[in-house]
Amino acid sequence: MGSRLLNKFLCYILLLSVFVSSFIPMEAVLSANSYNSDNLRSSGYIVIENNTGTELLTHYADEKYYPASTTKLLTALTALDYLSAYDKIKVGNEIYLAPDNSSSAGIKKGDIFTFDELLYALLLPSGSDASLTIATSCGRKIAKNDNLSEAESITLFVNAMNNKAQKIGMNSSNFVSPHGYYDEKHYSTPRDMLLLAQKCIKNKLLLKICGTAKYKVVHTKATYEWYNTNLLLQKSLDGLPWGYSEKKGVNSNYNKNIKGIKTGSNEKAKKCLIFLYEENGVQFLGAVFKCEEEQIWSEVNKMTAYLMENYNFKTLHKNGLFKLKYKIKKTSIFSMKKGHVAEKGSIQAYLPMEMSGDFDYKFLPNPQLTAVKGNRFYLKQDIKKGQKLGSIIFTNNDKVVYQKDITAVEDIHKAYWFDYVISFVVKTLILVGVVIVAIIFYFHRHGKKVIVLKK
Repeated sequence: MGSRLLNKFLCYILLLSVFVSSFIPMEAVLSANSYNSDNLRSSGYIVIENNTGTELLTHYADEKYYPASTTKLLTALTALDYLSAYDKIKVGNEIYLAPDNSSSAGIKKGDIFTFDELLYALLLPSGSDASLTIATSCGRKIAKNDNLSEAESITLFVNAMNNKAQKIGMNSSNFVSPHGYYDEKHYSTPRDMLLLAQKCIKNKLLLKICGTAKYKVVHTKATYEWYNTNLLLQKSLDGLPWGYSEKKGVNSNYNKNIKGIKTGSNEKAKKCLIFLYEENGVQFLGAVFKCEEEQIWSEVNKMTAYLMENYNFKTLHKNGLFKLKYKIKKTSIFSMKKGHVAEKGSIQAYLPMEMSGDFDYKFLPNPQLTAVKGNRFYLKQDIKKGQKLGSIIFTNNDKVVYQKDITAVEDIHKAYWFDYVISFVVKTLILVGVVIVAIIFYFHRHGKKVIVLKK
């Protein structure tokens, strides 16, 4: 009975045409059985197959850590709301606000860069100076005041960063600067930063910049050459300016399948890395926090190699799987839609090759939105666009292997008294119409006539 109720509610959602899926990672879908997490001496991490949303590895993914310079991904993403690639930006006194021992792009007061050039300065050498110049420019645009002080402009921009984070769903994060230098009030989680990374790689400009190993800017007064701090992108150690000057030759940690995206480090945060790996249609996206500097590169390579060798795509749901009947009450007639009840496309997950057998599923409705009575579901409140309606849980041998969350793409209103009045009137009119048609059909069928008597 319980299974039938869940199926009926799922079908109702489909019939209302608000069935839109967004793949949202679960907590510890697959644990250290897939990979020896003890090898990665990190406080927290999360790795997913990004095309399907399959969560592969997690370790304290919801704990708070200092994100260090991975913060600059949010700086870049927020700035794109206010600046275009070829906007000209003049470097000012804001660069002197950078912490003394923070990473720098070496830009100088009076230099004029395009916004995209400053993004390279921000994301390759991880320039705190560039982050402050970008923040100042955006803050003045937000205030519509070109004379606003650097400090006030940066404060406005940081507020915009936090608003952006909330819109993304980074509900366990808080940011107090555009550069991410240590502050106890500046924190995030691996899962939140993964959500940020998912947004960033959807932007072609950011994806291109974060995957660039070296970039040169030639100005009349100066030439800048910036190297990406992500060692996995560097084929050679020759010429690297940050901590590898004593090392030469081929970089043993270089990985041709790594496409970015950002590093971070300081004494409190240790080494942080958000990485994107692509090979043969597989896309791993990971966030690793508070790791040892020399160990993070080789272990990420081992981790991705293991996943490629021991996992593959498996189909969990084929077309028509959710073609079901339904009963629903307390839904506004203005929200009711009609259509063919079927799930379009298939659902895949990236799972261990050794996993076999059938995949069972069940639908878990969002208890804040619905109540169950008998064989009907009732809406407790209006549903807003983007709200989570429930989740489909897939299991294999009673083990949860995948979750697909369902969100509304439009508002759905619960029924109010006038809905019942309108419904009653409509049903009455339909019934009267059916009776009239039946009477007409009856007399026409049997040849009866109405005789009018004359005096």
